[in-house]
Order: sequence, then C-alpha cells, then structure tokens
Amino acid sequence: MSLALSCTLVHPQVFQDPTWPYGTERRESAMSKTLYVGNLPWSTTEEELKEAFASSAEVLGVRIITDRETGRSKGFGFVEVEDSSLEGAIDAMNGYSLDGRNLVVNEARPRATRD
Repeated sequence: MSLALSCTLVHPQVFQDPTWPYGTERRESAMSKTLYVGNLPWSTTEEELKEAFASSAEVLGVRIITDRETGRSKGFGFVEVEDSSLEGAIDAMNGYSLDGRNLVVNEARPRATRD
C-alpha cells in the first residue's frame, strides 16, 4: 500500500478560507469581517452590491451565491469589510432599500459542517 501526499504552494497573500463563503479565494486581511446580506433582488450583480456598501464601509470582497444548475442568484450574498467599519456598515445597510427590496444585513456566522 502506497500513501501519496501532495502539496500546493499558494501565494502568501491569497488563501482558501473555510469561513469565507464556500471556501472561495479571497485576499488575506487580519482585520476583516464578513457580512451576510439577505433579501437581495435576483438581478443584483456583485459590482452593484459592492457599490451599495462602498459608501458605508471599505469593501474587500463581495460574493453573491448562485444556484449551481441555473446560475440564478439565490437572493443572498456576503460582503467582506474592514473590521473597523463593521458596525457602521450593518447600521447603514440593514433595512436599506435596493431595487425595492429591504436588505437584511448582519455579521456572517461560520458555515455549518455537513454530516
């Protein structure tokens, strides 16, 4: 029986973070927080979401979750912001009307593990 191990080198500023939605790649920042954003209009793009949050926080990353089969938005996403602007972003954006829908914004919880 042979045991093979592999090692992948990753640039030190880029990593796979299991707390960032779906383990997608993002930039490393020691002082950042992730916000959950719900009740998004299905037509919202990541760029539009980034622009909406830019007035209340320094946005480091944006991800809208989509259905794997259809590619259609599931109506929620995540915005990564600087730690220092977390509370201000939640206060400013929770209840904010985007294309006629009131956003639900709170600090994201780590993704639950599946059994």
